[in-house]
Amino acid sequence: MSDELYYNNIDELPLFNWRKCQEKQSFEFTRKNIKKGNSKSDRSAWEIIYDSYLLEFGIGKDMERIVSLKLEIAELQIRFVETNEGFLRNQIRELKRELEEFLNRENDSDTNTILTYLRKWMNQWIDPKKITVQEFYYLIRDYKREMQLKKSA
Repeated sequence: MSDELYYNNIDELPLFNWRKCQEKQSFEFTRKNIKKGNSKSDRSAWEIIYDSYLLEFGIGKDMERIVSLKLEIAELQIRFVETNEGFLRNQIRELKRELEEFLNRENDSDTNTILTYLRKWMNQWIDPKKITVQEFYYLIRDYKREMQLKKSA
């Protein structure tokens, strides 16, 4: 995979592209030129970029909750297969519903809302096509720190 064709890290990938990859699974947005590349390389580039995000910022609370719900569902499914206890079906259905609701939340508006707060805080426009993923998450971190300082003052 060529550095000339693909973004390889969150310090160069624009936030706009990040959102397209995450929300729409449109991994062609890992390409620097959307017309050059292929789907196999797109997926590999996304994995490299996402790994760089995890190394820098770790797994968020949302991802921890998703993994936790999936683990609970799997454990209940195993118990159901072993015991055939009917009440486990209801627990499985309830957890699956909760997981589906969690996954179907409107993430786009969350990012837009965050961008709005950051723009007001900085008193300047933040262009999602120009700001990198790394810069965006650093801004969020700094904004949260400042809000905590204001609360404790």
